[in-house]
Amino acid sequence: QQYDQEGPRGGSKLIRGIIVNNPSNPTGGVFSKSHLAQIINFCQRHRLPIVADEVYGNLVFGENTFHPVAQVAAELGRKVPVITASGPAKQLL
Repeated sequence: QQYDQEGPRGGSKLIRGIIVNNPSNPTGGVFSKSHLAQIINFCQRHRLPIVADEVYGNLVFGENTFHPVAQVAAELGRKVPVITASGPAKQLL
């Protein structure tokens, strides 16, 4: 299926939510605040909850900055359900 800013198209499957894996492991890629804002706005527009896999939130490389999805949504004043998955063992390394 293909997706764009207007929503899902080209299929009949029901979309129940979005999973955001940020930061990415093993590459350490981190989404920018503006990229997360686009995802959040899309989810609000289409009434989709976000499951944010932020297990490696405190393990970023170089100058990258990690932005928690729930925090960005709150800063934008968006009312999008965000379920955050985290791991204390990874955060305390």
